[in-house]
Amino acid sequence: MTTDEPAAQTKTEAAREGAAYAARIRRTNERLALAVAALFAVTGFLPITESGHRAGILWAALLLVVTALVWFRIVPPTALGDRRVFVFCLLVQPVVIVLLTLTGGNESPYLPYFLLPVLVTIYSPRTRHTVVIGAVSAASLIVVALLARGDDQPAVIVGRLVTDLIELVAFVLFTAFAGRALRDARHAITARAEQLAGERSSAMELAFTDALTGLHNRRYAEDLLKRLVSEAARGRPFSVLVLDLDGLKRINDTLGHAAGDRVIVRIGDLLRLQLRGADVPIRVGGDEFLALLPGTREEQARAVGERLRGAVRDDDWSAIGLSVSISVGAAEWRSGQSGEDVVKAADARLYEVKRARPASR
Repeated sequence: MTTDEPAAQTKTEAAREGAAYAARIRRTNERLALAVAALFAVTGFLPITESGHRAGILWAALLLVVTALVWFRIVPPTALGDRRVFVFCLLVQPVVIVLLTLTGGNESPYLPYFLLPVLVTIYSPRTRHTVVIGAVSAASLIVVALLARGDDQPAVIVGRLVTDLIELVAFVLFTAFAGRALRDARHAITARAEQLAGERSSAMELAFTDALTGLHNRRYAEDLLKRLVSEAARGRPFSVLVLDLDGLKRINDTLGHAAGDRVIVRIGDLLRLQLRGADVPIRVGGDEFLALLPGTREEQARAVGERLRGAVRDDDWSAIGLSVSISVGAAEWRSGQSGEDVVKAADARLYEVKRARPASR
């Protein structure tokens, strides 16, 4: 896990949650459409249903089933993006027109069904979708009035139509405000969830980061070593360098702890500069560092250690007026070892080096 991974993970979780919500809305709309179609079919065969209405009800059921199956099973889920709910509500308008026209027009006992497309827009991400579907529903009512006007006087037809349109306007307003409130609540919840996820990511980053150098810390090393051991068991080797800053006590006693901290920070910077992108520098604490080297054999690791020793030795330490050096021990993972075992082996090599080349303390 790099220092950028918590933030990336937060974005990934937000995108995943958004996709899951969209999938839930699709499933809900599909089930609603099929449930209404099933109600139509059942109603069409009930003995109490007027015989003159059966054909219209069954035709509406068939059209709704076909529309739902094509829309939810054939059309790609990502088609039309956030306009999917809006477009689906447009597609079911012919179903409403067929149902009402064949069951008595504006006098149909099934008139409340024409409000369902408007109600479904409560899931749409924009209020204007509700308004547009309301306008389309009003046009559908006018079409129904014209197609099923029968022998009624125009004044009677207009009167019924005006009453229905007023009821439709009231329902559109209710749905628009309810949908807006639902969206605002969801946005607030999402914003709070993202804030909490960001805070959690920041806490995770702090938990895995050394405050002085900005390098990863021991806790991160323990987690990464487990993963490296798992990869090594599948054939990808790794090595560990244990690095020790020689003479830190002397620097602290002579120049103060602030100077010692500056040296430690500079060592961390040199590790970042000298290691590969895949290698991971770690500050264990005090004057001790690790370097975790994926895909590296011990001989290569020793060469890396010598390069690091040279970089530290040759760096400009004139600001503190003392020479600075590090000691390095290297070890490669062997079958059956844990990550801690590899670190201990590298630590043992470090002290062999120190005994052979004593450092000032």
